Amino acid sequence: PRYHINAAFSSEESPQQILEKMSTAIGGSISYVGGKWKIFPATWREPVIDLTDDDCLEPLEVQTKSSKSDSFNGVRGTFTSPTKGYLEDDFPAYKNDFYQTLDSGKRVWEDVQFPCTTSATACQRLAKILVEQARQQIEVRGIFSLKAYQVEAGETVTITRTRFGWSQKPFEVVEVEPVVDSESENSRLAVRMILRETAEAVFDWSNGEELSYDPAPNTNLGSPYDVQELQGLELFSGTDQLYITSDGTVVSRLLAQWRTATDGFVSSGGAIELEFKQSTATAWSPAISFPPNTSNYYILDVQDGVEYDVRIRAKNGLGIYSEYTTVTNHLVLGKTSPPSNVTGVSVSILSYGLLIGWSQIADLDVLQYEIRVGSEDDIYEEMQVLAVTAGNSFQSNIRAAGVYKFAVKALDTSGNFSEVEAVSIVSISAPDSPVVTSEVVGPNLVLSWGEPESDFQIFDYVIKYGASFAGGTTVGSSQTLTYIERILWSGDRTYWIAARDIAGNVGTPTAIGVSIAPPSAVQNITAEIIDNNVLLRWEPPAAGSLPVDYYNVYKGETFAAAVLTGQVSATFSAVLETVAGTYTYWITAVDTANTESAENSYTAEVSQPPDYVLRSEQELPASGWDTATNVFRDGELAIAPVNLTQTWNDHFSTNSWADPDDQVTAGYPLYLQPSTTPATIEDKVDYGALLGPTIVTVAWGEELLDGAVTVQCDIGYSVDDVSYTYVLNKTSELISSFRYIKARLTVTAAAADGLVIIRNLTVRLDVKYKTDQGGPVTAPTTNNEKTVTITIASPAVVTSAAHGLVEGQQIELTTTGALPTGLATQTIYFVRYLTANTYNLSATPQGALINTSGTQSGTQTATSRGVMVLFNRQFIDVEGLTVIPTPTPAQRGATLPLSPMVTFKDSPYNIGFNVEIYDRSGTRVACDFRWSARGV
Repeated sequence: PRYHINAAFSSEESPQQILEKMSTAIGGSISYVGGKWKIFPATWREPVIDLTDDDCLEPLEVQTKSSKSDSFNGVRGTFTSPTKGYLEDDFPAYKNDFYQTLDSGKRVWEDVQFPCTTSATACQRLAKILVEQARQQIEVRGIFSLKAYQVEAGETVTITRTRFGWSQKPFEVVEVEPVVDSESENSRLAVRMILRETAEAVFDWSNGEELSYDPAPNTNLGSPYDVQELQGLELFSGTDQLYITSDGTVVSRLLAQWRTATDGFVSSGGAIELEFKQSTATAWSPAISFPPNTSNYYILDVQDGVEYDVRIRAKNGLGIYSEYTTVTNHLVLGKTSPPSNVTGVSVSILSYGLLIGWSQIADLDVLQYEIRVGSEDDIYEEMQVLAVTAGNSFQSNIRAAGVYKFAVKALDTSGNFSEVEAVSIVSISAPDSPVVTSEVVGPNLVLSWGEPESDFQIFDYVIKYGASFAGGTTVGSSQTLTYIERILWSGDRTYWIAARDIAGNVGTPTAIGVSIAPPSAVQNITAEIIDNNVLLRWEPPAAGSLPVDYYNVYKGETFAAAVLTGQVSATFSAVLETVAGTYTYWITAVDTANTESAENSYTAEVSQPPDYVLRSEQELPASGWDTATNVFRDGELAIAPVNLTQTWNDHFSTNSWADPDDQVTAGYPLYLQPSTTPATIEDKVDYGALLGPTIVTVAWGEELLDGAVTVQCDIGYSVDDVSYTYVLNKTSELISSFRYIKARLTVTAAAADGLVIIRNLTVRLDVKYKTDQGGPVTAPTTNNEKTVTITIASPAVVTSAAHGLVEGQQIELTTTGALPTGLATQTIYFVRYLTANTYNLSATPQGALINTSGTQSGTQTATSRGVMVLFNRQFIDVEGLTVIPTPTPAQRGATLPLSPMVTFKDSPYNIGFNVEIYDRSGTRVACDFRWSARGV
């Protein structure tokens, strides 16, 4: 190659400093152009373009002479001399006598440094180029057309300029950049360049042009810059090179040997340096320095079976180094004889696994012990490696029941094993059978057992039921000695309990039989009939394994044809009859497993309610509805809105569920698939004749299963069954003339989890009674109680600070002593003529005010029970009042059925009523309810 860059750089030098040094060795430049570093060595480059007068957008600036200080005719300086130990030395100076003549015979020197050049001839060639470039003094500056856009700094172009007498005169591009030519009429893109005269002859060089460089010393003594290489480097490892550390560990090492240095400059004040590395590594270890007369060195902590490289060199007193002497790919060998055989192997069964132990051998060179496991007849080579450890014991996680053979051998640092293995055989057994007892506690089955014997720690107990353990149904597991489950079945069932240890070994199961008897029939049914209200009472069943959860109350001539009218958790139920007649009521008990008892009945005679005028009350059974879109009908009840078109395959694939467990985990535990498309229920009643002005009322019962659902009622009426007029979003309307009535319910879920039960859809016609309804209203768990003072006066004045009551509200009085004459406990009174802190009382909403007399004692308390519901319209007389709890999904599973208790005094012009709600245990709960009232 024409140019070489030979140099070493310090990390403290900047990139710019390094590039500047490198550029001195090539006589050219190193530039960053277009996002890349480009190297332009000193050589002739053929012109890339020719620029003519047409390409010169503005007059050229031409400098024909450079300053005298920039002109010279000789170059001298220094370079890095390999014969001087790569120290700085003068290279033969280059002189041009022709240019000296032009410079009036005066020698003008340019002093330079070539730190990256190690050839004196190359230095003279570079010096010649510097002289020739300095004598090419014409410099051109100008703005050129975009034809010059392709040119880069360092390239050569030619200029043809008739005015200057130039015909394709070559110039070297010094600088180039795109610019906007603002001097033209319309600003345009152009290229600004600085060019310097050049010629191909600038870079010519003949072998005869260099001056001889005689580095020979002026003496026959050896040069201190020529340090002799060390001879005879050899590497040794193996048994003879092992050594024992202070803690008794046997370690391999590598011995490096060489002949003592004979160089006098090394022997006097010099040193020996050694470096080593693994053969696969790239970096050498830090140099280790020894006195000059050293001829060997032990390299410690080398790895057996790994190849190493070692190199050494000499350094004389002047700090000059010899070349390296290197040996590569030496394979380190350790001890070759096998270690002693292991003895005293034993295996102990612990709570969580096996402990394998043995006696350590007395050999010094023991790296570790290998433990293998297999069956009784396996030889060592057929057994599986279980572990390798430096100690004399190992805890194994093998715990599966079976017979195992364990073998142990010693392993030294050279990879040699003991000749004969030590063996021990052990047997692991599954847990024994537990002793199990059973007990029914409330609604739950409690299974208890004692902990059986087991080789390993017992992890849990598997619980199944069925004819056998293998074919039984798994119901759960327990990590305690007790299992409790809610009983949801009746009859006989066999349970199986088996212990399972931490290894998964399942022991022999124990069977235990459990019998659950259903509840017997309720006892001693009685009825108290007040007006058109039937209050049924009964006693609980005499037999049954489980507690009664609730009671079903049916009505019908026979039990088979009876209709469910309610569910109560107490042993009483109130039934409101709107039509006089003889009614048979059937009562069954349902236990916590949802098992229903045999029925028991009671027949009651109900008289016609006073002042009640009813044209028609017709229940529309779900099975006969004209329209039921997105509705699932089950007997006389319906569930909506549901998706009735989605197949089981669609149900799981659409939702990316693999099985029902995925559905439950996603938050959809119910069997039905809710739909966000509203459900529509519609049915028609033909009354057979044209009816005059009549109040038409549509009523139904609803029970929220999940989510949030709204139900809108629309009433349609027609005289010809062709053209219908609809009253939207109302449950009651006075209609002047009709024969046909359509009741339409639209059920809309707020989200994809909304479901509601619709039952007892009824259309009622009356002309005398008004209807009112409302909700949802929340019934609280507490009453509004206030301590009051009552005057002995006519009328009596009740004082209660900030009582918060309203005109006509119902209250009851209690006392710790005695009330004044004229007032009594357990009696409903109406609040009258109230102020912020006082009010009067009357026995009816608009009756005479009550007078008091006599004396009183104790503390008097006025109580407004539950929540006070005010009618939305005025009634002269309220005949019917219905309260339907609307429990949340959480309350459905925990507290159903819910029983409302209504405090209402049937008096003229009553303005409202009070509501309390009780759960199946008779505890008051906070719950929403809807209500409806009927009267005149």
